[in-house]
Amino acid sequence: MSRTYPKICERCGAGFDCGLSKCWCGEYPVNDTQYEKIIKQYHDCLCPTCLSTLTDRPLSSSSGDALHPS
Repeated sequence: MSRTYPKICERCGAGFDCGLSKCWCGEYPVNDTQYEKIIKQYHDCLCPTCLSTLTDRPLSSSSGDALHPS
């Protein structure tokens, strides 16, 4: 059973699911420079689309599923 928490993206306002300690974003490739830039500008979670845009990396099929809460 997967437990998720509904969140609103701070950047675009889209709804998505956070998996808390087992969230999709923990598997998302963000380097140290990108991470520092993101945390300086945003103070809460970003949706898969925005994280993909800010890191110039395509969405994987599993992270895209987080856009559509069950």
